[in-house]
Amino acid sequence: MATRIESDVEKLARSTLDEGGFTSVEAEVSGRHLSLKGPLAQKPAVVAVRTARAATWAGRFPFAAGVSWVSRDEVSEASANSTAPPQPVLDAAAKTPSARPEPTAGGRAVRWADLTLSLHNGRFQVDGTVNGEAQRALIEARAEAKRTPPRISDIAVHLEVEPTVDLPSDLVLRALEGLALCYAGDARFRRGDLVFDCLAPDERVAGIRSLVSEPPPAEGRIAGLFVRGVRAEVPED
Repeated sequence: MATRIESDVEKLARSTLDEGGFTSVEAEVSGRHLSLKGPLAQKPAVVAVRTARAATWAGRFPFAAGVSWVSRDEVSEASANSTAPPQPVLDAAAKTPSARPEPTAGGRAVRWADLTLSLHNGRFQVDGTVNGEAQRALIEARAEAKRTPPRISDIAVHLEVEPTVDLPSDLVLRALEGLALCYAGDARFRRGDLVFDCLAPDERVAGIRSLVSEPPPAEGRIAGLFVRGVRAEVPED
């Protein structure tokens, strides 16, 4: 399911493409990153999307963190001429194959735990599943500690305890701490992988990236780390 950020970026991209006459160009979204695909003649769509601006409460900013282009003509030609098996997609940060084996316990399949952290309009929210009461209590306590009105004035935690694969607690807490330093964003754990995507003050970008990714996590994996900086004077407290 697409996050709120991805839905917003997709709508803005579609509107920009249609207004520019690029109706045959397809847009795929991952966080704030866009992959455009279409006939080679439509490649100027990349410039249109990269230069487009969206109005936010912090000012007007580019709505896409990155825009890549795939020519539909080139893809078709390459597919027709290639006999090599498809290669696994590489993680944006970890650079390791993103395919993960299904977890098992005692020969039986076990569900992956899903967790989503989000920060929007002063509300810090945590939703998903965890494997035990101890981890739920730890996440709830850490989230509650991030209440710093008026920047973060509302905390909502909705976690269910279910028999799932344990979430990597260290990486979960890194994501929580990093997200609390952003203006807005989301951190999602899916199939044991973290995708972190947020908008933050310019001076915090490097620190947030380091906080989330260094040292490399002993457990879990970072599949995407996108921290966009903005230059705008926004009241912190």
